[in-house]
Amino acid sequence: MILAPASHNPLPRQLCLSASWRPVAPHAVSSAAVPPAGPPAPAPPADDATALHLRESRSVARRRRAAEAKSARAAAAVDAAHDFDAPRHVAGPVLTASGVAAADMYGTVIPRTPLLDILRQSLKPARLARIESVLATRTASVEVLVENLRDPHNGAAVLRTAEGLGIQTVHAVEAYDPFRYGSGVTKNADQWLSVRRYGHVIDAVEAVRARGMTLVATCLDDDAVPIDEVDFPAMGKVCVLLGNEERGLSQALRDAADVKVFVPMVGFSQSFNISVTAGMFLFHLRSVGMIKGDLADADRALLYERWVVRATKRATSLIRRHGIQYPEY
Repeated sequence: MILAPASHNPLPRQLCLSASWRPVAPHAVSSAAVPPAGPPAPAPPADDATALHLRESRSVARRRRAAEAKSARAAAAVDAAHDFDAPRHVAGPVLTASGVAAADMYGTVIPRTPLLDILRQSLKPARLARIESVLATRTASVEVLVENLRDPHNGAAVLRTAEGLGIQTVHAVEAYDPFRYGSGVTKNADQWLSVRRYGHVIDAVEAVRARGMTLVATCLDDDAVPIDEVDFPAMGKVCVLLGNEERGLSQALRDAADVKVFVPMVGFSQSFNISVTAGMFLFHLRSVGMIKGDLADADRALLYERWVVRATKRATSLIRRHGIQYPEY
C-alpha cells in the first residue's frame, strides 16, 4: 500500500476539473484506485447562445443601416421635389420682359396644343407654376461658350451656375477635349438647358455670330479691361467665352473676340477657377440688367413643351396612348 503525502492531491488537475471527478480529502488510497493519466479534456464548446446573439446583432445592424440609407434617399428625393416646386427667390409675380405674367403665358404667348393639354393635367399646379416662372425669366441676351474643358466637375458647375442665373444656351467647343459634366454636380440642371456642341472653333464662332451675339473673351491679355468698366447693355446680346482650365482660351477665340475682359483680383492668385469666373461674370451681367426674360415667343413655346414633357413621369405612355407624334418618342 502506498501512502500519499498529506499536502498532495493525487488526482491530475484536468480530472479534478472534470464534471465526473471531485477532489478527495488527502488520505491513504490505493494505487489501483487512481485512473491512468490521459490526454487533456477538450475545451468546452463555444456558447451557442452568445454566437447566435452576435450574428443577430450584426444582422440587425445591417438592416438598420439599410433602412437609414433608404430613408436618406427618400428624404433627398422629397427635398429635390420640394426644391423644384418651391417658388423662385424673387419678390412679387414673375413677369416676362414684355410684361406677361408667368401664370398667363399658356394660351397667350404659348399656344395651346393637345399634347400640352394632356400632360398638364398630370402635373401638380405648383410644378406647372415653377416651370412657367422659370421660363418667364429665361434670357436670349446672354449665352455662354466653353472651350475644351477637361474636368467634368468644372463643366457641370458652369452649367449649374448658368441655369441658376437664367441662361438658356451654352455652346461647347470640343476640338481637343469632349465636353463632359457630372450629373451629381449639375443636379439635373443640364436637362433644362440647350447645349450646342462644335468640333472646331470656326464653326462655333460662326454659329454664335449668326445669333447676333457680341463675343466677350475672359482672358489676361494686355488689352483686356475689367468687367466693371464695360458697358454691356450697349452691346445688345453677349456671349461669354470661357477657356480651358490650364491653357485658357485659344488664340483663335481671343482673336475672334470683340471685347476682352477680366475679373479684378487683389490676392496672390493669378486667376479664378473657371466656374467661379462664370458665376461672378454672369451675376455681374444680371446686376446690370442683361439677363431678363426676353426669349422669342417661338423659342419659349418650344421650351415649354420640352420642359412639360420632361417633368411628366408618365409622358411616354400618355403620348403613345393618345397617338400623339412627338420627336423624342
